[in-house]
Amino acid sequence: RPHIAVATREGLLINQHLGEAKRFQIWGKDGHGAFRLVEERQAPTAGCGPNRWEDLAKLLSDCRAVLVSAIGDAPRKILTERGIVPAACSGFREDALSLVAVDRWRMLRKRNK
Repeated sequence: RPHIAVATREGLLINQHLGEAKRFQIWGKDGHGAFRLVEERQAPTAGCGPNRWEDLAKLLSDCRAVLVSAIGDAPRKILTERGIVPAACSGFREDALSLVAVDRWRMLRKRNK
């Protein structure tokens, strides 16, 4: 899975709860190892219960992780079962993406289980 999804209000910070996100930025690496914005995807409609999280897992099926400011237990379980690591974090998007690219990613995964 080559991409990472990010929930952000303005594009610079990871500052949106998974359930509040209306869209996700999808990031990938270019040929030089730098992160680049691949696209933005609209989140599934709110209020659909577990089906929303199943739809989100399908939408993000090419992403190895989704970076959010917070996440509930139900979506965490569904995304994890579908192979997408939900990581609750905050701060600058670029810093969090860098964590994914190095061994500290293992620590982030453990912290969010």
